[in-house]
Amino acid sequence: MTTQWENLLKAALLGTERQPVTFADERDALSSLLAQLNADERETALLQAAGAVALFQRAGRLPFSAPPLTTACELNDLPVINNRAALRLRMMLKDARYQPLLPEWLNAVAQRGLRLPAAALPKLLQLGADKNELREALLPTLGARGRWLAAQLSAKQGAAGQWVTGDTEDETIWHEGTREQRLGFLKRLRQRDATKARELLQSTWAQEAPPERADFIGLFITNLNSADEVFLESALDDKRKEVRTQAVELLARLPESAYVQRMIERTRSLIQFKRKLKGQSQLDIKMPAACDREMQRDGFEKSGNQISADDRQAWLRTLSAGIPPAAWSELLGESNHEWLSAVPKGRAGNALLEGLCEAAIRHAEDGWITALLPVLLPSAADADLPELFARLSKSGKKPSPSIGSHTLRFSIRRNRYALSCSLLPPSGVKALVKTC
Repeated sequence: MTTQWENLLKAALLGTERQPVTFADERDALSSLLAQLNADERETALLQAAGAVALFQRAGRLPFSAPPLTTACELNDLPVINNRAALRLRMMLKDARYQPLLPEWLNAVAQRGLRLPAAALPKLLQLGADKNELREALLPTLGARGRWLAAQLSAKQGAAGQWVTGDTEDETIWHEGTREQRLGFLKRLRQRDATKARELLQSTWAQEAPPERADFIGLFITNLNSADEVFLESALDDKRKEVRTQAVELLARLPESAYVQRMIERTRSLIQFKRKLKGQSQLDIKMPAACDREMQRDGFEKSGNQISADDRQAWLRTLSAGIPPAAWSELLGESNHEWLSAVPKGRAGNALLEGLCEAAIRHAEDGWITALLPVLLPSAADADLPELFARLSKSGKKPSPSIGSHTLRFSIRRNRYALSCSLLPPSGVKALVKTC
């Protein structure tokens, strides 16, 4: 039938004088009917044939088949949030100013093993469709009904993998999904099975675009373990700087890694603790004199052929930042209190303490930060201060009055009065202000 229509269309476009009407012999009922037309009357035959073919098409069309029935939703498997929490959720959904708070609020709901009310699901799924952070926070709080609704939404909009949950997703998302979908899939897989996630990324690593490699390898922060070390070591040789930086950050979090051992060995010849007469002590610090290829592979940056004092200071900071805080006591053979009190002032001492501050944040050493806060604060970079205070707040620990006084003085100088006072008992704030 398609051939018959194409022949008629060609004759109509070119004209029957230039293109005679011909009918294909398809040996069917339509061909038999067309063969009875008078081909000598070209215009009449063309119009009659067009009418016959059009009617044949309409009469021979099969009816549309009904789509398969959707699988019924299972019963919800989690208790719903209480009315007070639901009221706060409605406020955040109604006012866009509060919506940036949703990921944090949803994480708190997930930690308590609760789910969201059904009435809020359509709006939340709509918001989460375009926001990866919100979508990741939503998934654990959807409940059975929410997961079912998310699956229907993905199927309807052709966004396969965008809203699939850990119960239904498969590796097709990894091989065929968009960048955001693949990131979400690998993150969820990393949470469930770190080994499988690493093996999956390794299988496609050579084909991944350079900008995406850094994003993928950054997800190894979840459930990071020693089995990841071999892969992360190989990433130090990647041509992309962002990939190498991510690999260094992750290897520095593994205390037994070869990377950390290399940093410790480099430090042995540069930093030594010496005890003098009359109970005095001294920390001798030598800044690195050069940056060889092995050091550059481990994250040390070389600005040019000429080595400046700023370069050597930056190398020392990188060196101290790459060593876990717990390793320093054994490295120097003294307690942390002893050798830290002997840190000299100046560029070398500041670089050492700045690196220590970075390492303390990386390893979440709450007790270490609390004990050494008076020493770290004068050299902590502005960008590190909020994280230092955040670590103390999350741990629930409060600095001693002497540490609090030191913190308050330093913070007033940097216009951080409110941030510092939030760490201190209310009864002590007034007294501490007097000491400043």
